[in-house]
Amino acid sequence: MTWREETVTQWKDLKEILSKLYDYGHVGNWVFRGQEDYSWALSTSLERIHIDINRRVAEEYLLYEFKGAAHHYIDFSGIPQNTLEWLALMQHHGAPTRLLDFTKSPFVGCYFALEKYPRDKKPAALWAINTDWLDTQALHNIRPNIVGYDRLRDYQIEDPRWVASEFDSIFVNHSILLVLPVEPIRMNERLVVQQGIFLCPGAIEKTFEENLLHYGESTGDMSKYVLKIKLENSVREEALYELHAMNINRASLFRGIDGFAKSLEHKLEIEHDRRQMDRIMKELA
Repeated sequence: MTWREETVTQWKDLKEILSKLYDYGHVGNWVFRGQEDYSWALSTSLERIHIDINRRVAEEYLLYEFKGAAHHYIDFSGIPQNTLEWLALMQHHGAPTRLLDFTKSPFVGCYFALEKYPRDKKPAALWAINTDWLDTQALHNIRPNIVGYDRLRDYQIEDPRWVASEFDSIFVNHSILLVLPVEPIRMNERLVVQQGIFLCPGAIEKTFEENLLHYGESTGDMSKYVLKIKLENSVREEALYELHAMNINRASLFRGIDGFAKSLEHKLEIEHDRRQMDRIMKELA
């Protein structure tokens, strides 16, 4: 069993699909990832680099190198306190890690899927994964495989901050096929603004999708809890216009002048401020 796939050609159809997702539970039970190319797999940046060495060795090496040089670039107050915080900081600045970026907001996910203009007209993708299902399946895999976790409770595994405190025990010291939501105990500004969260694979030697598909093999019901939505190019213009009206754009998601400057491209493309454009055209005429 694999995930379910849907195709949308209109913005209203996508909103209808999202509203149905929430019939299964609360909004917070789903996380989303936008990808500009529908053909792309769910893969971490560590997976996407071409190396001949074991990814666990690669992760340890990258952590060692980053920790040794980070003090040159960040002040003492920003020094991470644990492995997950180090990986989150590395991810933030573009280093390869096992973490995969998701967001709790379907509309932020849509923005990242659609923001870049697809010159070849290829469709984009919005992934939706139910975190309650991830937590439940992780319980079944962790209890028998990690000493001392045989009495692990569901309310513990459902708390990404608790998972963060146990990150080394679950992910670094063991190699178990699982995927769990994780959040650093100390969140950076970008994670807060983007309602960001990471999904983390347990067996780093395997791909992210191999870790995820293991749940489907054991339960047979993955199609209820993992959805891949194909966003045809016809969705893009109306979606960006409405997302901008929701204040979801580069300026709001990436604070600072760089994010604001990049947001102007979409304002021009979708003609969001048509009255001002008309005024300028009259002046130039």
